[in-house]
Amino acid sequence: MLGGASDWLDGWLAKKYGQTSSLGSYLDPLADKIFVTCLTYALAVKGLISAPVAGIIVGRDVVLLGGAFLHRAHVLNWQWDSWTEYFRVKPPPRERDATSASDATSASVAAPQVTPIPISKANTALQLALVAAALFSQACGVGGAAGGVPHAREVIDVLSWLTAATTIVSG
Repeated sequence: MLGGASDWLDGWLAKKYGQTSSLGSYLDPLADKIFVTCLTYALAVKGLISAPVAGIIVGRDVVLLGGAFLHRAHVLNWQWDSWTEYFRVKPPPRERDATSASDATSASVAAPQVTPIPISKANTALQLALVAAALFSQACGVGGAAGGVPHAREVIDVLSWLTAATTIVSG
């Protein structure tokens, strides 16, 4: 939960003080995906999140990450001089100073800033809520154990299927 809160605070502070960047627009969602994927996998292994829901969440993230790498390679016409060029998020000086777009080669194209769509933001919030609910249920002895929080399993099930649905829709 602390990881989710610090991620939200970091994003809020960056926007409030104008400290956003193209690099941050890639690294922040990547960190979110790694965080949620690891927790989802661990919770599925422990039986706190259903395997099909975990598969949908993790599978989508793997497909999106792979697709992003393939799209970047396609934009660069499958040619780049180094990994630095591949991951460039700012135009090189020659492109910024070019008098026309045709002066810049395709290999010098900077990656565009990533802006998530609203359903993706809702999906991330649901994923974090699902992970928090599953962790909370484990901490309180819910999930098959007697006692604990009433209806916690039902809440986790509803969050699971809402998360799965928004994961598929935001695809």
